Amino acid sequence: MVPTTQHLVMLDYSHPNAYAIVTLYAKHTFVVFLGEIRRQPGMDFVPEAHEFSLDRTDNHPLDILEIARRMYSEANSGDEVIAG
Repeated sequence: MVPTTQHLVMLDYSHPNAYAIVTLYAKHTFVVFLGEIRRQPGMDFVPEAHEFSLDRTDNHPLDILEIARRMYSEANSGDEVIAG
């Protein structure tokens, strides 16, 4: 799960299944099974995340480094990570 103070959708893959991890209002997180994916051997899957503001005025993708930074920060501090 990627920490957020907003809404967030992250696409992830665990062979052979694709999942969406959805966080609403920074508190309610759901894992949604999207189905099986047949990938070619050797193809990498990089998780993708997109954050949406609570008031619908902004949205932006999070790159892999930002995803990792937020997850690392939360794991090591125990505090909620604030976006940005």
